[in-house]
Amino acid sequence: MKSWAVPKGPSLDPADKRMAVHVEDHPLAYNTFEGQIPEKQYGAGKVIVWDKGFWEPNGNPSKAYRAGKLKFRLRGHKLTGAWTLVRMRARQEMREAWLLIKERDAKARPASEYRVVDEMPESVAGLKQPTTPASVLARAVKRAPPATLSPELATLVDRPPSATGNWAFEIKFDG
Repeated sequence: MKSWAVPKGPSLDPADKRMAVHVEDHPLAYNTFEGQIPEKQYGAGKVIVWDKGFWEPNGNPSKAYRAGKLKFRLRGHKLTGAWTLVRMRARQEMREAWLLIKERDAKARPASEYRVVDEMPESVAGLKQPTTPASVLARAVKRAPPATLSPELATLVDRPPSATGNWAFEIKFDG
């Protein structure tokens, strides 16, 4: 599950461009977690399911993500309508910085009239998942699950692989 942290929360006002920090991808099972993460632990603080629903990409999401401009529709309890994530120019940050922008549509609202983060701060964990839109179902591909699943585990080696191979390297900060 691709994940972005939006420190000030999303805005329904197209004039607001909210910083969205691309964080590590999360397992799908994390989308139901609620609880308190202890101080000094990664992600410390209160965690709630703030919204749930569906997202529908506008065009090819893989290509748009690589290009740094991902347009999509949200169909959630709190966030609906058209949105765009735009990657900012790379600087020296540890994480990619993006902007989350609400598109001008029927669901847009001026921030002076309504702030969704303030008006709807509660969890949606107890609410039913919104109905799957027909447009999402039309793109779904039914496949059998894999026969086995193997976790990616770290393997102890005497030396790192050579940089000449087909390798990608990632620093693991969370221990």
